[in-house]
Amino acid sequence: MMIKEKFKLFQDTDTHKIPLKQILFSPWGLVLDNLKRFFMLGLSGAVILSAFNFLSGNSLACMYQSFLDNAVYCEESPYLQLIYFFIKLFLLAAYAYVWVNYSKEIFTQKTFIKNVLKMGSFQLLAIILFLGLPVLSFFLLQARVPTPDWRLEAIYFIIVSLGFFGPFLFARLAPIWAIWAENKQIQSLKSVWAMGQGNTLRMTLGYFVILFIGLYLFIKFYAAAAYTIEGDSIVSQILAEITYNFLFLFIFTLTINSTLIDSHTLSQQAENKAA
Repeated sequence: MMIKEKFKLFQDTDTHKIPLKQILFSPWGLVLDNLKRFFMLGLSGAVILSAFNFLSGNSLACMYQSFLDNAVYCEESPYLQLIYFFIKLFLLAAYAYVWVNYSKEIFTQKTFIKNVLKMGSFQLLAIILFLGLPVLSFFLLQARVPTPDWRLEAIYFIIVSLGFFGPFLFARLAPIWAIWAENKQIQSLKSVWAMGQGNTLRMTLGYFVILFIGLYLFIKFYAAAAYTIEGDSIVSQILAEITYNFLFLFIFTLTINSTLIDSHTLSQQAENKAA
């Protein structure tokens, strides 16, 4: 059997690829099409997050504390930091739910808290899969002490390297988050997993593009903030904090949009395939 014929065995002829242009550009288009909503929600969310960061001792100014003339409250307890992390995680889930289901009556919905809790829990899983596992695998491979036994080396490398598949696993499971965000029910985990067949690499690429853009913007912002919040100006610290959180919510919104677009496209393809 020819190589080309063997390769076809691994291809599903019924699988439709999500256009790469849609994956890369549609998340930005959703922001532009709903620019007024984004500025309203983004600024409101940035102010709420900024107030929470200042009150919990996690403000941006803590990074530059040694350069400041005035005292800044910075929380040092790892246990409280962990609690604050979970609170912020669910605040972000609430922002995402409001962004997806924008209406005046949204906070009175009976399913609001339930869906936010589910979305926040999945966001924790997403952080572990997309960032935690690859970073852990990288450091474990870097810190390992080589052994003369090649079999132990091979087993260690194979097991530890599994963490690099975390982002691909996240991409296949991401429609779960989108379904909850739209206040819908999941039919089965198997059906969600099957939705992403043939599009895993493309969806993962879309998330990585957003991640790299976010990293670039934050690196530039941190450098600029170092000059902005020096001294004893409380106003400059507050403005820098709000700007930082607004920028973070912008990147977060792009991620929300990417997940929604992928989920909608895959769901439509699944319905067409079933029909």
